[in-house]
Amino acid sequence: MKATVFSSSAAAILFFSILFLAGCAGVSSVSSSAPPAPPAPPTGGSSAHGTFIYVRNDNNGSNSGRSISGFRMNPDGTLTPVQDSPFSISGHLAVSGDFLLVANNQSVTSYRIDPSSGSLTPAHTAAAPGSAARIWDAIAADSKNVYVGGQLASGTNVIYAFSMDANGSLAAISGSPFFFSACGCAPATSIGVQNSMLFASTDTLGFGPLAVYNIQDGALANLQVLNTDGVSNLAVHPSGRVVYGVLNQIEGLTIGATGMLSQGSTTSDDPSGVFEAVAIDPTGKFLAAIDLRFAGASFDSSRIAVFSINPVTSSLTALGAPVSTGEPGGNSITFDPSGRFVLITHGGIVPSPNDVMVFSFDPASGTVMKIQSAPTGATPGSVVIATL
Repeated sequence: MKATVFSSSAAAILFFSILFLAGCAGVSSVSSSAPPAPPAPPTGGSSAHGTFIYVRNDNNGSNSGRSISGFRMNPDGTLTPVQDSPFSISGHLAVSGDFLLVANNQSVTSYRIDPSSGSLTPAHTAAAPGSAARIWDAIAADSKNVYVGGQLASGTNVIYAFSMDANGSLAAISGSPFFFSACGCAPATSIGVQNSMLFASTDTLGFGPLAVYNIQDGALANLQVLNTDGVSNLAVHPSGRVVYGVLNQIEGLTIGATGMLSQGSTTSDDPSGVFEAVAIDPTGKFLAAIDLRFAGASFDSSRIAVFSINPVTSSLTALGAPVSTGEPGGNSITFDPSGRFVLITHGGIVPSPNDVMVFSFDPASGTVMKIQSAPTGATPGSVVIATL
């Protein structure tokens, strides 16, 4: 495996600095010899509202069978398909408040999520400005704004920024699109937003920049570019002081008071596996990673590995032995907002079924236990969660 090598700039990067970044997702977790029972249902809240899971299908992008699978997450972590799921909607997913955001080709569309059923109603579509402009893989959102990786007709890679009002209407933020790179490489494939900071990366043939921006009223001010071997699946710590990416191994970086990144920890897998994606629990205590296992030249199984996080140095400490998912592959991982469950999607590797798998998660010890697998469309990719 090729280690990622980072170099940082000491000052703000000029508008046309080359940026590279890469993204991918993975999950890991740990279990004790006596797994805990599924967590008790949370108390409080209105029965008319709920937590809903949305999975992007056809992650390989073959244009056939693209859809979004929707599920209600019950208090015990089990999943119930949402009526009319799968939805005939194609694109990369993010959630902001009561809306599912979908980036697809030349536009971003907001869909209002019904708080009682999880059904989706189109609210507004915003086109990417610029002749033959394209919107690509990466999308992220905070409570007010939506950010999407894209490419202009000239080949310049950019990040589109949109504000979103209470009705889901999208409007381009002044200055958008913001420069990302002009190197002839891929647009941003991973974006993370936390505490008025935005991180973006892409991967192209083993190299790619990691760009850091300060968010000012939705607009992006570039702070720094790190040249890397290509990291993916960015996960930002709730404190906004640590960020992780994946390049077979897990790369941790620390974030200074001015937003500048420095090389932190490197966590390698054993010779029989590689890390595919990571997620951080809402408390910031734990990182879960997808650990793909080799059998010859292919991946024959996957595990969840769980680590405790040092929020100052970014170092990770393994918590027990990784837990097998019982399936090959593993594309995306996320925690639910309560921190009681971990979800991982599987698909695209024969004989892996196409599904989303739910594990209970103990927020005290970091142990996990499988609850359920729910079928999705072909080759599921990203999974997002909305709690209304």
